[in-house]
Amino acid sequence: MTDHLTSLAAGYEAASRVLKKYQIDAAQVFEAAGVDPHLFDDPDNRLRLNAIKALWYQCERLTNNPCFAFEAGMAIVPANLHALGFAWLASRNLREALERLARYQRLLSTALSVSVEEEGDELHLVIGAAVGWPQQALDVATTGVVALCRDITYEEFKPLRVEMTRDEPKCAKLLARYFGCPVRYGSDRTMIAFRREQTEKFLPRQNPSLARASDDVALKYIAQMDREDVLSRAKVSLIDMLSNGEPTRTALAHRLHMSERTLARRLSDRALSFRGLLDGVRKELALGYIDQARYAVTDIAYLLGFSDQSNFARSFRRWTGSTPSKYRTAKKKRYETDNEPRDV
Repeated sequence: MTDHLTSLAAGYEAASRVLKKYQIDAAQVFEAAGVDPHLFDDPDNRLRLNAIKALWYQCERLTNNPCFAFEAGMAIVPANLHALGFAWLASRNLREALERLARYQRLLSTALSVSVEEEGDELHLVIGAAVGWPQQALDVATTGVVALCRDITYEEFKPLRVEMTRDEPKCAKLLARYFGCPVRYGSDRTMIAFRREQTEKFLPRQNPSLARASDDVALKYIAQMDREDVLSRAKVSLIDMLSNGEPTRTALAHRLHMSERTLARRLSDRALSFRGLLDGVRKELALGYIDQARYAVTDIAYLLGFSDQSNFARSFRRWTGSTPSKYRTAKKKRYETDNEPRDV
């Protein structure tokens, strides 16, 4: 069943801009699809399956272009991604941005799955969709990810290769030029491959504090969107609780209005424990704080709810293999090296 699945309405603003290129009034297209154009005025609004299918049908019919979704993806900009878009822009490197996309993809669509997989010297972004979800969703996601990568790197950015489960479309030549890399159709998965080294270079517009703030907005949106998503709700609660000391499972369960046994069971359903969840939230926050020079290491330990700096240092070494100070120094050197003037 896909009736409960939704996608962020704001993402279809890109389709509106592409329709204008065809001299087609986007408002009329939305009305023809049975969608109120004013729905797009609120960035928090979402679309259900029937509306999404009708929109893609009308867009392809009126433009007479079965590849319209690919074009819509090419027009995607970070602002179409709600808080995730701002976190994307502020990410330290492309790898971090792709991991954010995988972490918060539920904000964009509850029907899509996104994962980042490392294979040798390559990084793979794998995109899947729920059974019955339209192919156009995968099409727009594939070109959209590359458009977003170019937005934070450089205009000529090219992935290593692209694979799609779909049959080869009529616009295959256009897509080959757009991606600038080998494209394989009829694959067993939809995937974009990157050189791992390519994804780990620091970006000139990185802003860890803005990225962290945007992460919080994304997480809270997901928690509010789906009250049954205990994982998102628990993460939001833990972030709020950490500055008051180390949270307990009892306190978290009380905050989520459930028993400890229920909390443990709900986390277990997601292959997590309370300690594992807390450790993951602390690690994620620590890696964000450590890049912000305004935070001393002692400040970070306090913000993460550690009783003293030595406990934080031990955890940080377990996460990264380094002390907080050495990690910060190494990151700074790498950033300076990646941003040295060089011939283009």
